[in-house]
Amino acid sequence: MFNVLQSVNLNDPLLIVALSGWVDAALAGRDTARVLHRRLEDRALVAECSLSELVDLSSTRPTVELEDGVIRRTRWPRIRVTAGSLGRDVVVMRGPEPGLKWPTFCQSVVDLAQHLEVTEAVTVAGMPAAVTHRRPVRVLATATSSELAERVGPTRPDYDGPTGVQTMIQAAFGDAGIPAAGLWAQVPHYLASTRSPSAVRALLGKLSHTYELEIDLAPFDERAASYQNQVEAAVALRSDLRDAVEQLEQVPDVDNLPSADELASEIEEFLRGDG
Repeated sequence: MFNVLQSVNLNDPLLIVALSGWVDAALAGRDTARVLHRRLEDRALVAECSLSELVDLSSTRPTVELEDGVIRRTRWPRIRVTAGSLGRDVVVMRGPEPGLKWPTFCQSVVDLAQHLEVTEAVTVAGMPAAVTHRRPVRVLATATSSELAERVGPTRPDYDGPTGVQTMIQAAFGDAGIPAAGLWAQVPHYLASTRSPSAVRALLGKLSHTYELEIDLAPFDERAASYQNQVEAAVALRSDLRDAVEQLEQVPDVDNLPSADELASEIEEFLRGDG
């Protein structure tokens, strides 16, 4: 499924995968992959996968570029794979989650990774959680072995239920003998639809520490602090929002948590400048 565009010489490369779809709260995984892509040294586009036959185009739509009413460019949904260096060789795979043919797609990802001689892989995403914006964003992990889980932990709680393509890719890597982990930034459930610099900073920090990547985190510290202040300012304007957030900090029983919808609309309007 992947069209290899050029050959690259990589040494012990790490593959980082971010395919936004069913599970990527605050688009944390997508935005993290964008940051990594832009900061790759000696960056090269090595492969692409067209998703025109792998997604529902009514939900994952093509894009168009108009200029003075004239169509200048159209773009079909696709997954792009770039390679470069962040202190070590890195391959970044990013794009929308495919909607069809997952078994074949996952095997194609593994085949491409083997072609590029990838030695380990990690997926990144955001996950809505019963947490507040007042606490540092936690990054929880899944892994293909207990040894790897211990290395990249803390791990997510036990779970048995539906999942996204990134987890299936992770399992396919495990079956192929390539160590793979998943990193999940825990995003406040009432901010899951708002882009979160704090979640991106948390994922970048985890990647940098765990996989020895060279990433200047200072700009992201500033963005995360500014975002934190904006959200807190929105909460301060409304006593009911403030009370709900304080309740969330104190009540561990998820059944008694305030509704995400009750909190989200006011905060999102404020962040957009409407409040």
